[in-house]
Amino acid sequence: MANNNSKPLTRISTAAIGLAVLAIFAVGLYATWLRFSRGLGATTHLSDSVPWGLWIWFTLTRVGLSAGGFILAAVVYLFHYERFHSIVRAAVLTAFVGYSLVAVELIYDLGLPLHFWHPLIYWNIHSAMLETAWCIGTYVAVLGMEMAIPFTEGVGWKKIADRLKGLVVLLALLGAVLSTLHQSSIGTIFLIASEKMSPIWYSSWMPLIFLASALPGGLGFLVMELFMAEKFVHWRFSPELVKALAKLLLGTLAAYLIILCADFTRLGKWTLLANDPQAAFWLGLETIPGVILPIVLLAIPAVRNSRIGFRIAAVLAVLGLFMNRLNFTIVGFLLQSHARYFPTWQEISITFMILTLGVIIFIVAAKILPIFPAEHEHEA
Repeated sequence: MANNNSKPLTRISTAAIGLAVLAIFAVGLYATWLRFSRGLGATTHLSDSVPWGLWIWFTLTRVGLSAGGFILAAVVYLFHYERFHSIVRAAVLTAFVGYSLVAVELIYDLGLPLHFWHPLIYWNIHSAMLETAWCIGTYVAVLGMEMAIPFTEGVGWKKIADRLKGLVVLLALLGAVLSTLHQSSIGTIFLIASEKMSPIWYSSWMPLIFLASALPGGLGFLVMELFMAEKFVHWRFSPELVKALAKLLLGTLAAYLIILCADFTRLGKWTLLANDPQAAFWLGLETIPGVILPIVLLAIPAVRNSRIGFRIAAVLAVLGLFMNRLNFTIVGFLLQSHARYFPTWQEISITFMILTLGVIIFIVAAKILPIFPAEHEHEA
């Protein structure tokens, strides 16, 4: 009887998810029409005091969450660490989907969306935005070529796939260089906001801080997606892979914490933090659950080597990156200007629509393409 009842329940849950997705897209598309027909002023709560809101927060977070792609590609193809070979395509897929949606989100946030192509023609060589735009655009193209390998394999174009495989080392090298450049150049953009940003977060080390914080956040997000993929494809984390990824996540979290503490020490920010309880609160929301707690968990071998403990640490690392980008894009400006900001329903609905689209693309691609080739070959 239990088995007979499970099918109707599964159908109901699937139908409910389908209706929820349709509702998210319906509201999101309507909000999109309002955004492009009426402009930013009528559909967002952005202002001179709050230049970047929900969209840029999620855009910069998404960039950081996609860092797992270049990390794994570099480790496997440049340093020949074959233990991660079975998940490198999943990492590249995560990065490709993430960066493609970043380009979409940026168009929403532009005051004149139809001018999104201007960085290709009008070069301001003194602007960090130019480097960021070109690095992200070029990196999307590199990721597209990397994703062409499983695509050509999936459709049976073996000769083309074999030729593309001969370029993986070059593509991994380009991806590592481009991703490192733009992850840090995003922090460079904030250097012009010395008077508008809270001194708790403002630092000449922001390029390094943005890069260092993206590494554990990107790895944590990749781990979350890999656990999610277990429900949709015939693949499962091996204990050896859990141990290796957990150590890598622990190392990146520890490196970021060391860099952050060194920056606070050299600039004497500890005193500023003691005199600003609001800033201390928001920084604590980022570092205690998102950096320190996962380090403590992963430092315990029994927790680090368990699937549940590893998953919890990965989720905390992702939340830490979310809070880090929130503090830099919104909180740091609000504390300095004493302004207020809460996103409009249009900002929220469009963000959820793009997030849902990314999840759907990843699941569909993982099901129809050979994203986990080693596991499929082993099963065959």
